[in-house]
Amino acid sequence: MANGSLEVEATGGVPPYAYTWSNGTTGPLNTGLVAGNYTVTVVDGNLDQAQQT
Repeated sequence: MANGSLEVEATGGVPPYAYTWSNGTTGPLNTGLVAGNYTVTVVDGNLDQAQQT
């Protein structure tokens, strides 16, 4: 059943923040997920990038 969700909040850096998930979702909230690993990449207003799985 695909009823999981993940949400991230970027801190530090320079807004605005762009969020891209490994399943193609954009934005800080990723819903309708099945069990598994997901990676989110966050890019800030200075184009600095961070990634977390």
